This record gives sequence, C-alpha cells and structure tokens, in this order.
Amino acid sequence: MYHSYKYDNYLKNDFKEIFDKIDNETINYKYLLSIYKQNNSLLKVSSYPIINHFKEEEEKFIDFCNKENVSLIDIKKYIKNNLINTDFIGTNFCFELDKAHQTFNFSFYFEITRIENTIHYLTLLKRINSIFNKNIDIEECIKEIKENIISRFKIIFRALNIEATYNLLDKENEIVLHSHRKGGFFKQEIKINQNFTVYLETNFGYGRSSYFYTTVKYKGLIISPLSEWTAYRFANAYQIKNYTKVVHRYSKDKYGNLNKLIKQNYWDYAINFIILANNLALMNEKEFIDNFIKKETFKMIENIRKLVEYDEKIEFHNDYVADLDYEDSIFYIHKNNISVDKVTLEGVQLLSYKTEKILGAINFINKLVEYKNIFDTSSFIKNIIELTDKFLPYLNTELKKIKLIIAKNKNKLRELKDNLSEQKDLLEKKKGIDGYAIDKLEININNIKKEIDLLSKTNSHLTYNTKIIEEYKKNYMKEKSTVANISI
Repeated sequence: MYHSYKYDNYLKNDFKEIFDKIDNETINYKYLLSIYKQNNSLLKVSSYPIINHFKEEEEKFIDFCNKENVSLIDIKKYIKNNLINTDFIGTNFCFELDKAHQTFNFSFYFEITRIENTIHYLTLLKRINSIFNKNIDIEECIKEIKENIISRFKIIFRALNIEATYNLLDKENEIVLHSHRKGGFFKQEIKINQNFTVYLETNFGYGRSSYFYTTVKYKGLIISPLSEWTAYRFANAYQIKNYTKVVHRYSKDKYGNLNKLIKQNYWDYAINFIILANNLALMNEKEFIDNFIKKETFKMIENIRKLVEYDEKIEFHNDYVADLDYEDSIFYIHKNNISVDKVTLEGVQLLSYKTEKILGAINFINKLVEYKNIFDTSSFIKNIIELTDKFLPYLNTELKKIKLIIAKNKNKLRELKDNLSEQKDLLEKKKGIDGYAIDKLEININNIKKEIDLLSKTNSHLTYNTKIIEEYKKNYMKEKSTVANISI
C-alpha cells in the first residue's frame, strides 16, 4: 500500500488523508516514551519530545511547492538539487501497527520516480481528453497532486524527526528502552541485575502476524500470567508460557474474523508494566512473588475449580475475557480498551470450553515444577490433577448424552428426508388438479426443509464440538502419562 514505489504516483494515493490520521497521534509522533534507569536500579517512565530537526528543510520545500507557477518537473528538480544529496538518515516508520504493508522506508530517489510516474500519468490523461473528448480537469488533478506531495513529504520529515530522536535516546546510557513505531521484528532487552531481565518484542505492520509482547525473567524463569488460561476464551497456552504480558488485543471484523489490535497508546501499558514489575522485585521481593507468581497460580486453580463445579452458562463481557474474577489480575488491561462484543456459552459449546480449560491446565504443570525454585508448588500441582480427575467422569457422561442426541437426530433427519420425498411425489400428482392441495403441500415441503436445515446445523455443531472434546481428552491422557513421572 505505502511501500510499492514502482507503480505508485501522487494521484492514486491520498497522502493527505494518511497524514491527517497520524497527525492526531501523540505517542511515537509527538513524543517517545522511555524507561529511565536510576542509580538504585529502579526504573521510571519519561517522555521525550520529538524535536523538529528538519524544520527549515520542510518549510522551504512546502513553500516552494505552494508557489503558483511551480510545475511537477520543478518539484522533481528541487528534490534532486536540495534534498537528495543531504545527509538524511534512513527511516523505518510504521503507519498502523496492526495492519499489513504499513512500513514506510523512504528514499528521495523513489520520490523522484513517483513524480515521474505521475507526470506520465498526467500525459496519459491529456491524451484521453484529446482522443475521446473527455472532460478531465487536468488543472484540478495537478492541484490534488501537489497537495498529496506536500502531505507525503510532511510524513517523510516526521519520520526523519522520529528516527533522529531514536538515535539521540540510543546514546543515553540511562535510557534502557524507548517506544518506537518501527515495522518488522524488534526485540529489546533490559538486564537489571543477575535475577531480573525484561524483554520487549514487537512485530508491527504485518496484519494478523503483528504482535506486541513483554517478558519478565526472574531467576532465569519466565513469569507467566497463568490466570489468563481460564479467563480468556481464546487463550494461547504457548503465549502464556513464553510471554509475561500479551500487550496486543483482539477485535472482530464485519465478517466475524479475529484480528490483532495494536495502538500507539499500548506502549503506555507495556512500559508501565515493566516498571511496576522491576521496581516491585527490587523493593519488595516477597510482594513481587506474591502478586506476579503465586496469585496468578492460585487464580488459575480457583477458576478451574469453578469450572469443574459450574454447570450454568458463562458470559464473556467482551467475547474474550470470562467473568471469572480476572479483572483484579496485575496483567489485566481494562475491557474498555478492548473491542466489546458480549457472548454467552452454554450447552455443548460450554462443555467444549470447560474441557479445554480444565484438561488443558495439565500443560502448565511443567511451569509449576519450574516455579518450585521460587516457592512450594506441590499443592497446586496436586490440585490440578485432582480437579481434572474429578471432571473426567462428568465429561464422559455428557459425551454419551451428546452422542445419543446426534444418533437420534440422524434418525430424525432420515425420517424427514423420506417425508420430504413423499410430499414431493404427492405434489407432482396433484399438479393441475387441486390448487388448494398444492398450496398445502408446498407449505409442508418448505416447513420440512427448514426443519432439516436446522437439525443438520445442530448435528454438525454437536459433532464438531464432540471431535474437539475428544481431541482434548486424547491430549490430556498423553500429558498425564508424562506428568506421572514428575516428582511433586
């Protein structure tokens, strides 16, 4: 979208709209957020204004473009003579962090090519006007092109200013990390002391592959937000075990697809979370262990216990976070910052969710074994095994019930299809004879079709969820055989 220079021109892209959109941003546009390390190793947040290093060059260029008689060829010459030989640093500027093809790596050579493409395009429009007697307003096109050029170069100078600010902060020894809007994969590390290291990983501008994580390592172990396993409907066990905080959120598009959501202000959450974890670990190690490790483990176990004992519907207040006492977690980002979409799970969907969360908890036993170096986790491990063993008989009973329903539905479907066939045969015989009977038969046929459609969907839904549940059971039994060899 923004990086394909070969066929781009200044008429086809509305850079004014793009500039107006990003010009309302604050973090990573008007200032950078940074983490400042004090002499006592405590961290604090600071904001660093993005200085307009290239104000003079930008103003001169815009003034030149706004002159009445300046042509596109004149603008091309201006760039070549005044900007292309300037010692400008390169840029990596990502427009929208969670969308695809957003990275803006500019070159003044590319801008010249873009203007040349535009001139060729205008020549084509003039020929179309001449040959086909079209009434394309060339002067209006040129006016729009010049506005687009100015807007694009405003973006370029903003990107250059931000890049220059990155370079300044990178030279500051006390600044251990700063925010950015760079496209692609970046990993930053802060090693505070022998026991405490923080990693921040981003992959901006890659659509569904975009992400934003922070990871806290304490005494060589990754601190995991275990309560997320039971709190989030779409929790990812790998992410929970390998990252401390998933900063990106999720939203649904108009087709119901789940997409990543990353905004510039998420840097505020990420940076303040890192500072909170570090400073708590340094000032009160016991409180850090209680809040970041013990409490998360306890909450996961308690939520599993609730799921084992709970047989009603579960409401998710935004389709992702369940109402299972997660909001007071230290890892929680308030629901107002997430796309709200209320959903209720019941019946076989609820059973599938419970099976995933209860039996899937066994995957975290290895993490609890690692935690034994920090605190005694033996009771938590025993709790998981006891709760899963308690749930299995109930699950097997419910599965039998569901399979009986599926079998009954299949028989009912066969009966309905036979009935449908009979009704269609009767309809053929009555055609041209009895109008009232035909109307009645057509109503019957439509009703049977609707019933078949509804029952088919119900059975597909039950069958699909049954297969998922059976897979959870299979994985659970495999993991349990591994856990049996662990010394609690």
